[in-house]
Amino acid sequence: KQDRSVEFLSRLIELIEGVPTILFVSANTWRNNWKWLQDSKIRFDQMEIGNTTFFPAGMPATGGSTRIFPNLRVVRFRENEVPSYLTLDLSKPKQDQAGHGHGIMQVSDRIFYSIASKPDSYQKPYRFSRVGEGRSKDARISALLEVTPVFVQKGDDPFELVKIFHFLRAASSHWKEGMINQPLPCHLAERMLDNYLCMRSLLDVEQTQEKTDEAEL
Repeated sequence: KQDRSVEFLSRLIELIEGVPTILFVSANTWRNNWKWLQDSKIRFDQMEIGNTTFFPAGMPATGGSTRIFPNLRVVRFRENEVPSYLTLDLSKPKQDQAGHGHGIMQVSDRIFYSIASKPDSYQKPYRFSRVGEGRSKDARISALLEVTPVFVQKGDDPFELVKIFHFLRAASSHWKEGMINQPLPCHLAERMLDNYLCMRSLLDVEQTQEKTDEAEL
């Protein structure tokens, strides 16, 4: 499976070469097959696919298994495995202080949090509650994503790439009041795959039924 993923990524790289591209990649989905995405193996701006290491334009390449790759930016994002968080309004009674922040929070030079805004139609207040072992008075909001520009070009501002990621979470036309869990292109691709697999399953069932009917005849 990892070999097939490397083959797919290699073909993708050849397809987009020379075309300005931002590649959004889910760490949860890809890190087992694209090892470079793992925290213990990732090196910023040194993208590894198979035995080849790619560098941004303007970086020295030593030849052999290294290549310069301009126009590409890669943004890794992580779902679920993110901190719980809350905001506090100290002017309110203690039981009502927990609130919902939103926007972009910078953690380090490359690591950011994209926090979804709360839909206006959702009026339920956030209150302190016990969530998980060892936690106390914790208001957990699941719409926080960790976003890391892992491959950028010389002169790029990582924050600008994170802003594109964040605003694409709000680009869905069918949900005007909130934000989806992924950038819109990733969301649409995932839904398209789900729909294809669903349709394929139905087709397989129909073909199996047709063969059964023919056998009975």
